[in-house]
Amino acid sequence: MNVYVDTSVLTAYYSPETHSQRVQTFLLGIPQPAVSWLTETEIASAMARKVREGSLPRTQAVEIWSLFHSHLVEGYFWRLPVASEHYELAASWIASFKIPLRTLDALHLAVAVFERLPLATLDRSLVKAARTIGAKIVEIE
Repeated sequence: MNVYVDTSVLTAYYSPETHSQRVQTFLLGIPQPAVSWLTETEIASAMARKVREGSLPRTQAVEIWSLFHSHLVEGYFWRLPVASEHYELAASWIASFKIPLRTLDALHLAVAVFERLPLATLDRSLVKAARTIGAKIVEIE
């Protein structure tokens, strides 16, 4: 089974976090996890934030970025485009004013739903929103 993996999972995979061990075990069990083109920018942003906050040395962030980028280039991830249909779906959920979704989370969720892939995330608010719309969620145990 293929799975769409959001940035919260990848951040824990590549940099030391509370859930890193569970995430590493989970991702190693998936032949080609799906991500979107949005993920590349978000990973860069997450690493930059950790450097600014002082929780990750710049040299380690550079190494993480290099490893992640090499995984993209080598095809470890199935990289999906973010298309107009995804933007429209994400906007419709946000504009319903019933589902508390941040813009980028809505886009990740829209890609997963539109592509009929279960979503793997560590973001509790995204899990709640995904369940509200009936999206498939993969729990990382």
